[in-house]
This record gives sequence, structure tokens and C-alpha cells, in this order.
Amino acid sequence: MDGSTSITLSPVNGDDGAPLLWQLSTGPTNPDALAQGQMWFNSGNTRLAFVSDNTPTLKYIAWVGDSPTGSGTAGTLAKWTSSTALGDSIVSESSDILTVAGKIKATSKSFYIPHPIKPGWYLEHGCLEGPENGIYYRGFHEGEEDVTITLPEYWEPLNGDDYDIYITSHGNYSLYVSNKTSKDFTVSRCKTWKWRKKSIRFSFIAVGGRINAPIELEFDATKQSAP
Repeated sequence: MDGSTSITLSPVNGDDGAPLLWQLSTGPTNPDALAQGQMWFNSGNTRLAFVSDNTPTLKYIAWVGDSPTGSGTAGTLAKWTSSTALGDSIVSESSDILTVAGKIKATSKSFYIPHPIKPGWYLEHGCLEGPENGIYYRGFHEGEEDVTITLPEYWEPLNGDDYDIYITSHGNYSLYVSNKTSKDFTVSRCKTWKWRKKSIRFSFIAVGGRINAPIELEFDATKQSAP
């Protein structure tokens, strides 16, 4: 095919009778002049384009012919560094693990897995959202009167001492947090004589926010670009 060749295909109509696919041409036709549903091939830079709305905005859907220029790292997803060149993105893939070396922003987030008890079904759960990048640590403990929970070593540099603790007593007695630091916290039993040692059993969850990953909660898109 050369710059003077064009191919006209029989229209494929949608439910409303409007053509979905009209023609494929390889001439020097201006792609901005194409109508809805037309495809255009530029033999100079080997791009295949498709016009998919009433405003003829060029949308590249495939690359054919000669390979684009550029180089990259094996296992890393490529991105366009210019209109004709490829390079590394911040996304890499290894086996079934996808790693992003940066932030992920989306209008919604969820996981989608095969249903654990219904063959042929799938299960989707959305992610908990809030005005911070939250972290939590939970568990179960038992002891006498005053029980100190040591937090993981990574907790202090990620969160400091700005966190909340929620306790569920596993007995007919009241508990409270008698001390809290960036490294641990202590759970004590209410209304008991100290010389009368009483066992306590409880589960807990400590919830905080990452101090090294702040979120710009709101921004004016008319005055600044998205963070």
C-alpha cells in the first residue's frame, strides 16, 4: 500500500443504524477531517488511528509496520516518551506481581477474585477510603491486670504516636488504655484491687496514618494541576 491507495469497506451498522466502520485509507488525508467511525493509516509513521466520537479526535489503537524507537528495561511496562519513542514507565511486572514505583490514583479501587465457596462466581470488594493513607495493627492478648502490647518496629517511623486503639473485652469486665507511646501501649482492667490479680483477655486494633505519605485532600483544578 502506498500514499495513493485507499480501501473502502462495506459499512458495519450499529443498533441505531449508524455506520460503525466506514473506510480505511493510506493517503495523506488529514485525519482531523475524518467522520465518526472512520479509520486512518499513516504510512509515514505507521500509526493506525480510529475516530470514535463526533469530534474527530485521533485515537491510536494499534501499532503496525516498523517498530517505534526507544529502549527499556525487561519486565517494565513501556510508555510514550514522545510521539514516536518509547521508554520505561514506573510500572514493572514479575510473574503475577505488578509493582508501581509511585502513587496510584483512581476514581475507585477494588479487588476481584474467584468466589471462595461458589464455583463459577466472582467476589468484588471495594477499598476503604479516607482522608489519609491509614495503617493498622491488630491482635489478641491475655495476661493479668496490666498487659503491654509492643508494636512492630516499623510502626514508629511510619506513624509515630498519633494513633487510636480500640479494645474488645473477652470477659465480663471493663478495660482501658492506661498508657500509650510510639512503641507500645498498655491495657488495664478497671475497678480492681492491685493485690487481687485478675486475668484479662482482649482483642485490639490500633489505627493510625502514615506520616511519610500525606494526601492533599482537596485542590482547585482550575488553578493548579492534580498532585
